[in-house]
Amino acid sequence: MSERIRGQETQIRVVSDGVLQKEIDEIKSFDFTYQVKIQTEEFLGRTSNEKDEIYQGINGTIEFQPRSLQVFDLLETIKARAQRRGANPPIINISFVAVFPNGDRPRLVIKDAKFQDPGLKSPGRSQFVTAPWSFEASDAKYSPA
Repeated sequence: MSERIRGQETQIRVVSDGVLQKEIDEIKSFDFTYQVKIQTEEFLGRTSNEKDEIYQGINGTIEFQPRSLQVFDLLETIKARAQRRGANPPIINISFVAVFPNGDRPRLVIKDAKFQDPGLKSPGRSQFVTAPWSFEASDAKYSPA
């Protein structure tokens, strides 16, 4: 049996006023990176530099195949949020579950993701339309299985 993990439960969820509004799970690929900057300080009288780490949030990419009008609703939600329309802007979370062969299912939730230049991509006449989006967020929350 394979000991590799699967990310079969990656989803984009839109929550407004604590209520789930939309959920997209046709995810083709997903990656994320903790943004950590190394801060270097030089001091006279020392023979080497001092190093420190500064956490700057999380970023990544997600690509999915739209299968309903929800993608256009999501694009309009992102646009309206960026234009600061509405009193309670919706929160868009990205949820990733790793399914281990032993049954463990840890979850990572990227809270309140912000998207850079979201759109749709039509790579060719015989290929499906995809939505490759880059995102950033202040933090992610890990929950063990």
